[in-house]
Amino acid sequence: MATSLGCIFFAFYITILLQRCRALNGQWANVAPACTRLHNNVERVSSSVEDCQLLCEQEEDFRCLSVDFSSSTRRCLLSRYNRNSVASTDDFTQPCYTDGWVYSERLDLGFPWSETVLGCIKSNNDREHTVSSMEECQLLCERETSFPCMSVDFRDEQCLLSRYNRESIRPLSDYTQPCYLERYQYSERIDKKYFWTETAHACIRNNNNGRHEDIESFEDCQDLCLQETSFACLSAEYFPDGDDQVCLLSSFNRNSVQPREDFTQPCYTEGGIYSERVNVGQWIPVIEGACISGFNEWSGDVEDFESCKILCSQRSNCCSVDYSRDSKRCLLTSRTRATVEDSDFVTSCGSYSYSERTDVRCVTA
Repeated sequence: MATSLGCIFFAFYITILLQRCRALNGQWANVAPACTRLHNNVERVSSSVEDCQLLCEQEEDFRCLSVDFSSSTRRCLLSRYNRNSVASTDDFTQPCYTDGWVYSERLDLGFPWSETVLGCIKSNNDREHTVSSMEECQLLCERETSFPCMSVDFRDEQCLLSRYNRESIRPLSDYTQPCYLERYQYSERIDKKYFWTETAHACIRNNNNGRHEDIESFEDCQDLCLQETSFACLSAEYFPDGDDQVCLLSSFNRNSVQPREDFTQPCYTEGGIYSERVNVGQWIPVIEGACISGFNEWSGDVEDFESCKILCSQRSNCCSVDYSRDSKRCLLTSRTRATVEDSDFVTSCGSYSYSERTDVRCVTA
């Protein structure tokens, strides 16, 4: 009898666990009799629209934003577009141009690209690829890891990736619309702002956490700051004129360094060039007094919540942070509220506060 009860309890536990693992983590719009036309990236077989939505959340080859589902054929179509980002307003039809289809889109994720225009960035392309469409070019930019890709130029299967966009390029005349060369199309990421302030002849005195030599350009120095994981890198200085071509990285910027006189403009050493980080991705509003209990994978001591988020943004698999303003302790994890047990997300966590990223995939249970 005891053995039978144990088996029943175990089966019930497994059922609940499977249901939890299959639960939707994203926020979805109400299902409507509608569909997108010719903008589906992947087709799957699904038993319900809820299962189709779950397949969308679990998609790893692209950022899935919407689904079309037919209950009669069990066809589930996944798309990286939604009703607002398809190329033409005619590409979203309500009701669907084919009977029997319903549509739903994610409310917690947005299409990360601006509308495509006839424009281009001149002479500031960091990488070139051969692809068949603007969509493929945008996806390559999203997947780029060697530098922060902010925009693309596309023409005749040529895909050019750039760390700049129309706002950050200097001089501004290096962005032309229409492009100075015919037929080039331009699009830029709208889910990320440019990572750096404009360069200035300035520097921080005696507050450098990292030093690199023989660095060929200031852009390479900035990339080293973005890749730094031993501390939250907030600013970079570059000295191009010396024999060593030195790059100095700091956990401070012009506003956080103490005393303030340690930021000098122009630099107290001739030739110093300075820039600081201004964006760390997209995050939910801070939840005061909350934290995830027991899932902290990395930690560090930083000056403020913004620095804690920067420390997280420098790790590809970091999804959320707990930060204590009292102890300056920054705790990082690959989990979020949606991927831990309800009891592990604590809303009475003393001096700690919580936030999680919305611009990276953090939905795996």
